[in-house]
Parts: sequence; C-alpha cells; structure tokens
Amino acid sequence: MKINPATLDRKTSHDIMVGAALPRPIAFISTLGANGIYNLAPYSFFIPMAAKPAIVGWASVGRGMEARRIPW
Repeated sequence: MKINPATLDRKTSHDIMVGAALPRPIAFISTLGANGIYNLAPYSFFIPMAAKPAIVGWASVGRGMEARRIPW
C-alpha cells in the first residue's frame, strides 16, 4: 500500500500517524543502498512527531544493521 501524504488533509494525515503508532507496534525503517538494494528492518522505538508533513522520529542505540545502512 502506498499513501501519498501530499494528497491527505491534515485530519486524515493525523489519524493515520496516530493509528500507525498507538499502541506501539513495530515500525519498518527502509533504506536504499548505493547499490540499488532496498532494506526493510523492523524497529520498535519510534514516535510520530508531525502529521502534516508526516514525520516519524526514531532512535537507535549503537550501530546495528539498520544504523549502518543510513548515510550519516
């Protein structure tokens, strides 16, 4: 499923963000490597920060597999 946040009104965007994070589910952090390979990793430590634009914050302890794939 793809959701284009640009097409959503503020309330719908807010409802989707809240519904996606409460109760605390597993989020999926996705990255695209320089070699064109996608990575999707489960992550449970995240929080919605804004609905419009849709922003989710996450934190990582250490440099696990997910963190190593993100270009700091």
